[in-house]
Amino acid sequence: MARFTNKQRISIEKNESFKDAIRLLEDNQHVYLDEAGKPDVSLWGYTITQLPVIITAIPRHTFPAVRQLTLRISMAFAADWRGWEKMQDPARRLNLDVLLLGTNKDESRCLTSYHLDRHQVQPVAAGSQVKVPPAEVHPLYHVQFSSGKTYKVDEAADLNLGTSGNLFLDPPRLLHYPMDLILGVDFILSNYLPIAWNALQRDGSYANLCRKYQTAFLKPYIHAIAQHWNLPRDADCWGAKKAIWPNLL
Repeated sequence: MARFTNKQRISIEKNESFKDAIRLLEDNQHVYLDEAGKPDVSLWGYTITQLPVIITAIPRHTFPAVRQLTLRISMAFAADWRGWEKMQDPARRLNLDVLLLGTNKDESRCLTSYHLDRHQVQPVAAGSQVKVPPAEVHPLYHVQFSSGKTYKVDEAADLNLGTSGNLFLDPPRLLHYPMDLILGVDFILSNYLPIAWNALQRDGSYANLCRKYQTAFLKPYIHAIAQHWNLPRDADCWGAKKAIWPNLL
């Protein structure tokens, strides 16, 4: 990756965490830790923090009209090599955080952020308090924009987040399945009115209505994508339908 980005004058290999990640990946004696902090020889992965990328051409629709724009990328990834490149969940942990920092003409700062996460269900240690899971729907892999995670990067990003303004620019155009009004309302309810949504999921008539429109919209969409690999069905699929896509009925 560093070799390719260097061709475009994007230098990433000077980042210390990037160097550490390469060193540990090349070290056959290094053993990674699992979610509970215990050594696990079946795991591999890496952690990158605050990888800077300067955006030389300010994208259109950026507000305010910043004079400089920088990306800072952080990534935590872990996988089990035994299931790698098989029809299984490819990751045990995946957190991609993107922070966009703008510098205005008066040297004030503005920012926005988004992240791609694998939703983690942490094991509960004996005697510890059980954490209540979030009420709103959490697909196993999900993207979230300008979340509260932005406010955990103050010292690392060299920012005073209490005085930094908001940065507005076109976010990435993410692939998404089509939704009509039925599926659109269901999607909104699952994120903003989770208690009502969970009650509706138990209503047979509501479930049948959503199921009908999922079959009409989602089934052909997903099958069209699956055809790219000529895999209409694979017996070795990891079988986490409801975790991947909680809205499916």
